Order: sequence, then structure tokens, then C-alpha cells
Amino acid sequence: MHSGLRRASTRPVYLSGSPRRRAPGALGVGGRRLHQAPSGPTVSGHFAGPSGSPRSGRSHQRLSAAHRVTDSQTNESRLAIPPEAGAILSGMSSLPLVATRSAPAVDLVVNCWERSVDRVLVPGFFASVENQNLRRFARRVAIINNVPDVDEARARAERLREDGEIDEFLVVADEIQSALYRLGLRRADLGRIPHYTDFLLVAVCDEGSEWMLHWDADVRLPNPANWVDPAISLMQRDRRILVANPNWDRPGSDARAEALDEVEGFALGYGFSDQVFLAHRMDLLSASYRRSCPASLRYPLAHIASIFEQRVDAYMRSERRLRATHLAATYLHPDEGDSHPQTTPLERLRRRRNLLVLKLIDKLSTSDPRFAI
Repeated sequence: MHSGLRRASTRPVYLSGSPRRRAPGALGVGGRRLHQAPSGPTVSGHFAGPSGSPRSGRSHQRLSAAHRVTDSQTNESRLAIPPEAGAILSGMSSLPLVATRSAPAVDLVVNCWERSVDRVLVPGFFASVENQNLRRFARRVAIINNVPDVDEARARAERLREDGEIDEFLVVADEIQSALYRLGLRRADLGRIPHYTDFLLVAVCDEGSEWMLHWDADVRLPNPANWVDPAISLMQRDRRILVANPNWDRPGSDARAEALDEVEGFALGYGFSDQVFLAHRMDLLSASYRRSCPASLRYPLAHIASIFEQRVDAYMRSERRLRATHLAATYLHPDEGDSHPQTTPLERLRRRRNLLVLKLIDKLSTSDPRFAI
């Protein structure tokens, strides 16, 4: 990460290719349109918005002097950026300003609740996630969930959108009923801990890009890596894969040891975590969130309610859908057990029952993922 601005060159900085234009969205479920990747080149970094025009804010103003030029030798149209703007861009990110063609459109989605709202709804948070993933995202979406003051959070999110820090924000309370209806669920299905599930249902139903990356506010990649684009390439070629994620750093859990196969640096196997995951939005929209199976009782809140990650895990195991874990990119996430609710006597009985079921199926000799853990 650069700590300051580089010395400005005496020559302009050139970026090959034409300005990005928003491509028409593909028709999605229910007549809604999903954003698609633009057909023209895209530029990595943090100065251009998803439609190709500079993002609003100070960087927008500083880049207003950029202009189109034509190389006399190659006749190639290029964007000329003044030296002072090139210095500014160099200091904004450690990412190389490299043009890439037809990068898949991916939404970056981050939920904020009472413990994370002060870290998420601040300038620089989404840019830092982009830096960790060495990738720009088509839309940066903040989801406002169970925060102390929804109106204040909404106002902060609006300022971030005006400043070009995010592209959209959603308030769960405003969107959840529509999402439940669309996915065939009821409020009662979320149990007494709805906020472990509702924000992800809203994210799935958002009118966004065809790919979605959910990123928990506590997740970080200590060693930045672009694992997203290799994951998309693999998922497009192997329809067994429903989700992808970086590797995790948890004692007693090894993605390679748990894998059924290893392909192109990814471990393929069963399982799902909502801490960080990449998926094709249409796959999530068409999934059934009412599946259940014994193996999914291993989730730590299964005795209280069937939360989003348990429901997705049960669906994946029932339909033999896999997850792809990028072995080289490892993320960190703190232990979140202290945020779990207190249990009632009935829920403690359910937990004992679940542990008994898991102990029994662990003794089974079966390859059926619904009964294998």
C-alpha cells in the first residue's frame, strides 16, 4: 500500500481503450434487469464509476482535465490524463492501472448492523475491500440492517453515495417483505433471529449485477489477491459450483483435506459460509430456501432457527452443488460466538438433539452429502 503520492511524471499517463459505457442489462427474473459486464475495456483502480464516467467526489473534479488523444503511430484512441492526476491516482491505490477486457460485472455487498455500522458507512471502507481483492466492482452496495438509528444510517449512506464512495444502499426494513415473497418464505420462517438471514435475502433480490460478492464487515484478506475473476471463470465452466470463496483460517478445518477435488488452485467440496461468498445472482434467485438435511444441523444456530447459511448449505447438499475455495487467498474473520443470542431451555434441548443426530450420521459410511460431514 502506498503511503503517499508518487512524484508526478513530466508526461501524461495514457490508458488504452475507449471510455466505458453502461451496457443494456439482461432481462432478469420477473422482468427485472440485471447489470452485465460492459463490452469495452475496463480500467482497474478507483477513479471510474461502473458506467465509465469518473466517480463523483474530489477525484471526479481532479480528472476533469483528462482528454482523448490519438497515437500517431498506432492510430489508437487513448485517454490522456494530466501528470498531476496521474500522481493522484497512483496515491489512491496500490493497484496497477491496467486495462482488462470484458471483466464480469460483480456487485460488492456489505451488511451493516449495530456493531459494524460505524466501520462500514465511512469513507474508504469499500475502496479498502476493493484493494484487498485487487479488483473494482460494478456496484458497491451497503445494506442497512439492525442499526441503532436507521434514519442516521440512511443519511450517512446517502452522503457516501453522493461522494462516490458507494453506488447504492438498501434498508432491510424497506425491502424484506418483497424479498420474502419472491423467495417463497414468510417472516415466521426466520424465527426469533431474523437479522442473521434477512439482509442476505434482500441482497439476493437486489436489481444488481449478474454476480454478487457478499463481504462481511469483519472479513479481511491480509495478503491482497484477485481470486474473484479466476473463480468466475471456473464457475462458468463447471456448473456444479454454486459459490466460491477465499480459503479460511480456522483451526481444525482444512479446505484441501475436506475437498472432493482440486482444480486450478481451487478446492471443490460441500459446505457454505455467509462470511464471504461469490455467486451468480440468478442461481441464488432460483434456489430453494426451504431445504433441510441432517448434515446442516452442524451450524451453531440450528437449534434456534434455520438461518441463511444453513438453508443454502442444505440446498447445495440436496442438489449436489459445490463450493470452490481459492486455496492461495486466505481471509481472516474474528470469532463471532459472543454475538450469538442466549438460548431458552427448549433451544438447549434442540441443541442436544442436533448433537446426537450429528454423532449418529458421523458413523454412517455414505457419500450422500446430506448425511456426510
